[in-house]
Amino acid sequence: MKQDTCRDVKTVLALAPDTYTDTANGEIVDCEGFGGATLALLVGAATYADGAAFTVGLEHGDTANLSDATAVPNAQVVGMHAAEDLSAYLAYTEAPTAPQVVEIGYLGEKQYLRLTLTKTASPSGVFGAVATLQNPARRPI
Repeated sequence: MKQDTCRDVKTVLALAPDTYTDTANGEIVDCEGFGGATLALLVGAATYADGAAFTVGLEHGDTANLSDATAVPNAQVVGMHAAEDLSAYLAYTEAPTAPQVVEIGYLGEKQYLRLTLTKTASPSGVFGAVATLQNPARRPI
């Protein structure tokens, strides 16, 4: 039997695909009406010099502009070992050998969520991300 989840999830832009050369904030994702989110981070070509790196993080909060943003606690992140720090898990210190997709699950209870890119020294990297909101309070979406 074939099954379609198109009406059970909502996918939104979380980080515009681009070549990043500086620290950047992704789009603010409104999670209202959903019981969880999975972010798919797309990592492409990158250049790294002198140990330069990008670190990916997650912030959440309850105000629409995320003026109350705080880092998402490790306990609310799925898809990695509980002892790992999200920033250490997603620290890119050398160019990937092939494009990658990294999934990050979010189980927090805040309404708004944002992916962040933080750089050190002078790297450039191609990144993009989408957030898939799941477990909607009402179906179909």
